[in-house]
Amino acid sequence: MTDNIERLVGAMPGTRGLLFGIMEFCREAKEPAQVDAYVTEQLQFYTSVHSPVEFRSFLEKAGALDFLPAEAPEDGADELEEAGTDGQRDSDDATGGTDAAEEKVYATDFPVDEDGFLIPAPERAGLWQTSEQGRAYLAGIDYQKRFDELLSADPPLSGIYYLILELCSDEPQSIDELDAQLKAPLAAVGSKKHAGFFVELLEGYDALKWEKKWKTTTVGRELLAARKEE
Repeated sequence: MTDNIERLVGAMPGTRGLLFGIMEFCREAKEPAQVDAYVTEQLQFYTSVHSPVEFRSFLEKAGALDFLPAEAPEDGADELEEAGTDGQRDSDDATGGTDAAEEKVYATDFPVDEDGFLIPAPERAGLWQTSEQGRAYLAGIDYQKRFDELLSADPPLSGIYYLILELCSDEPQSIDELDAQLKAPLAAVGSKKHAGFFVELLEGYDALKWEKKWKTTTVGRELLAARKEE
């Protein structure tokens, strides 16, 4: 049920954190403008050519987000009735009858302009909410297991990963700041690696995120807390 979501996340590793963030943000139903404002704010920390509308569409196509249409106002019913049966008949003739299946249209199905930018459809009235599949996908991620696999790949360096999470938890750090603070610990374990090596892996494991500097995520803090409990 969540395979399409996994494929989407795998196809967009550079915005993995943003995709997860949108799903978390939409656990409670949100207006389109709220979702787009959140995505716009977060995009300053990612390299992406995609718009907020496209991110919504990607997640909807993958089954991670549901669109909840707004109910039509009751006073609009009379207007539709006044439009007459001729309009309905014309519509039926064009589509092959009222039973014809309506093809679902997504933001990414629309054409682009001469510069390659999306020409979006008129905004649909309704709310966006994380789907059951999206919630199941998020709940199914075993962050501790994934992180243990990373640490087991090179056990002598496991303390370095935790140290970086600790440093970036107290205060966001730049790469230069991390390099300066990791120089002695890395020398102690005989490693010539630099902070960038560890930071890139920690970001891929959802433990660090970039917000002008490197910052420990909620996942990273939970990993730290679990270690302290051991």
